Amino acid sequence: MPRSKFRGQDYGWIPVSTLQWLYLHHDARMPPPGTRVWMAGFSTSDLPASVQAACLYDASREPAAQCVTFSVGCVLFQVFATEQEDADLPPDTEAWLAPRGPYTPALLQIAQSCSPLRWPPEVVFGVGDREALAGRLGQGLPPRS
Repeated sequence: MPRSKFRGQDYGWIPVSTLQWLYLHHDARMPPPGTRVWMAGFSTSDLPASVQAACLYDASREPAAQCVTFSVGCVLFQVFATEQEDADLPPDTEAWLAPRGPYTPALLQIAQSCSPLRWPPEVVFGVGDREALAGRLGQGLPPRS
């Protein structure tokens, strides 16, 4: 499986097919197929920007997806990207990806969604919440059925 990494960072895997799509569709108004994006409010006065990346592995320990959580000012984003050939995820994986618990009222899915957005969100994240959110998918992808 071709793959790409951020230089010197084992957790920075990005699917080559995603990089190719971005190059070919640089003027697109939507992210690549296989990408899910959530947005949230972020309450911080001492952290102007942050980023945390993680590679998610499949059952055979091969890289299967990338999850990046980053903030800019008072807005927090979580981006999940998988290979283009895996863009259509099974319903159980989509359900697994969806925010649960304290994340449900705080995160708005803004990509691969046609739902109207409600802003500002009901709940706003703090610094500790950002770290917990970044680790929410840390156990890797569930096995495909």
